[in-house]
Amino acid sequence: MNSVKTDFEPAEEDAMLKVARSVVEAAVLGQEPGETLPPELAAKPGFGMFVTLRRGKMLRACIGNFGAARTKTVGELLRYAASETAMNDSRFPSIHPRELPFLTVEISPMYDPHDVKESGEDRANAVTVGEHGLSITMGGQRGLLLPQVATENGWDEVTFLGQVCRKAGLAKDAWKNANAKLMTFRGRHFVSTPEPAELDVAELSASELQRLLVISDALLSNTSGQFRLSPFLLQSSKSPVGIVVETLNGLRATALMPSASIPDLLKTAAANIIEDARRQGIEIQPTQRIRLLSHAIALQPKDYPSRFGMLGRSALIAQRGDQFALQLPQEDMGDSLANVLKSTGFTLAQWTASEVEMLAFQIREIRRAPHEVGFASTPVPPGVRPAAVAGTFYPGNEVDMNKQLDAFFASKTESEPGPFRAIMLPHAGWPYCGDIIAETLQRVTIPNLVVVIGPKHRQEGANWSVSAAQKWQIPGARIPLDEEAADFLCSKVNLLRREDEAHRKEHGCEVLLPFLHRKNPELRIVPIAIGAADFDLLDELGDALRLLREERGGDLLFVISSDLNHFATEEENRRLDEMALAQLRAVDPKGLYDVCLENRISMCGMRPAVAVLKSLLNEEGQTCGVEITRYDTSARVTKDTSSVVGYAGALIS
Repeated sequence: MNSVKTDFEPAEEDAMLKVARSVVEAAVLGQEPGETLPPELAAKPGFGMFVTLRRGKMLRACIGNFGAARTKTVGELLRYAASETAMNDSRFPSIHPRELPFLTVEISPMYDPHDVKESGEDRANAVTVGEHGLSITMGGQRGLLLPQVATENGWDEVTFLGQVCRKAGLAKDAWKNANAKLMTFRGRHFVSTPEPAELDVAELSASELQRLLVISDALLSNTSGQFRLSPFLLQSSKSPVGIVVETLNGLRATALMPSASIPDLLKTAAANIIEDARRQGIEIQPTQRIRLLSHAIALQPKDYPSRFGMLGRSALIAQRGDQFALQLPQEDMGDSLANVLKSTGFTLAQWTASEVEMLAFQIREIRRAPHEVGFASTPVPPGVRPAAVAGTFYPGNEVDMNKQLDAFFASKTESEPGPFRAIMLPHAGWPYCGDIIAETLQRVTIPNLVVVIGPKHRQEGANWSVSAAQKWQIPGARIPLDEEAADFLCSKVNLLRREDEAHRKEHGCEVLLPFLHRKNPELRIVPIAIGAADFDLLDELGDALRLLREERGGDLLFVISSDLNHFATEEENRRLDEMALAQLRAVDPKGLYDVCLENRISMCGMRPAVAVLKSLLNEEGQTCGVEITRYDTSARVTKDTSSVVGYAGALIS
């Protein structure tokens, strides 16, 4: 097999980087590239090529061509990879013209491909970290990692193999399977970095971040506020950088100014807090936390919502003329977008019509520890998963939480609760769906063991994850996990992993726990978060759930945590939701899976619902019936019918 030339001269590397940047810029601007490769270099045969774009440490796009069926040239591979990366990486928002000066361009030509002939665990002996990249193909799924990925992350060979399996959506040890086609290859890595043009908050040291708290306090108390910071932190930023400063008594100010230094942003935020405190006649307390914003990405309506998933926890700013609103990170980018629009009175339609500019920012937070201001610290002990969304999705203290629970349950007609094998509950903020949760649970006897299966909204952690914590905390209570049930399910499902990271900020289970705990204070739980999976992969989970019921008998309830379609108009959302609910009523897991994918119905807990339905249909001698207890949309709360989310409760007998 022909390979990319491996001994590139420095002049050739420079030429390839210039052409890659030229192709990226031309694709984004809708122009023809201004640079071409020298003819001899362009005509060299090639095997593969990846082009990667970054903003500082933040990945913006990466696409390549690997193992072409026919021989391609270096010129063809480079132009394809650069143009595709610029325009067609569907994981990320499109590259905006304003980002072009700040992009780092990386080229990774690939050569020397070899199929791994070894079998089982011996395959690890064929891999050398620092030399090899990996490709794995199995059952129609494929994953690839470049050589530098293992080096950058400090992985050994086995970890590297497990990570390429994870990239393919396979079990961590699938590389040992004889049906898995495993390939190694070698590669080069060229990088072209821009001039230091923007502040990358990921590069700030812990000592610099802590110094910002000291300076903020000095400014708020009208003392000198000496700016003893590194030259890097003091330099002007050539792109918009912002600071959000919040005091212990809740005063907050945002400073967002192009080409402003960190000290200037701090001064502006402190002056705004001082003025706000004077106007309200309240005392200024010390700084509680500072959030730094960098790497502005202009979001484009054409990308919404499919290309927003990789933004992670970003801050959003919506601006029209002199009016702007800031939305700090939430668990779901769609929720953040809806809320930042709502807080300004803008609508999704106005953004789509380009009347509103929407920016996403990388965020870095510095928080003052409670003991630093004389507060008694109450650390969460090891093995306890702290409440992550108390205070945002639902009240953050026990008194207010219980008042809301009282109101939700009191407003529902009392009915005689009964046993059910499974239920479905929505998991949005309580103002949107708390009454639907309560109305459904009024009909249900909550047993001592509840398995809550919801979607994985975030990238962190295993793709299929069971919480490794011993207890989950909510205001006023710590709910124990059923360790035996959790370990049982992991032993039966190859993809399930017991770990904490996928659950650390996940809200799908947590928002339901106060309701379930109110109904049964002796509750034990198994929280599960499910990421990407095709229909057949869900068979294994369905079988494990069925076996768990055979093991535990009737003292078990499966809870599907799911909202319905996200962010269509009220009329369209109701139409799409009814298509999904019709398949749920029909107890048709394949029908539910297909109708959601074919019609792009963003029912986030569709896969958990499919797995639970499969488990119930496979129980010997059992029939299955589904009753929808209540359906509504977010419009009844927001009064905005231009972009809604659907919510439903369901009882499954």
